[in-house]
Amino acid sequence: MSFEADIIVMAADVPDVTLVAEIKRGKFDLGATEARLKDYMLKRRCSLALLVNPETTRMYRDTFANFTPASVTLVGAYPTSKLLDLDPVPEDERGLHDAVQQWLERLASAWPSALPSSDDVRGPIVEYLVPSIAEGRVSSGSLG
Repeated sequence: MSFEADIIVMAADVPDVTLVAEIKRGKFDLGATEARLKDYMLKRRCSLALLVNPETTRMYRDTFANFTPASVTLVGAYPTSKLLDLDPVPEDERGLHDAVQQWLERLASAWPSALPSSDDVRGPIVEYLVPSIAEGRVSSGSLG
């Protein structure tokens, strides 16, 4: 089964994928999901990815050091509630997908209004996500 990203962010004026997000709920195989996500990032030359579940959001960055899965590193894992500034975080996959997509759309269009209030998660958002997705195009689904 091929990997299909749940949310894709494209650059504003060119067809480059700048971020992909995978939404999961319940139990899932973290190792296998990370491997598929890293492979997708490498194939699309995508520099950032989010792996989101109701409890934790993991952020990955491709350093483009050697164009292998080893070049994709974990930036950090953050409480999803703090990242999205939501309490409670939707437990169902559709609700979580919608919350993440709306947050990314706000980051892309007016990023200061979408910054988390928590200092410990705001820093990585400003450092990694904002420069990559500001003014980008956020959409559901996959490029195929």
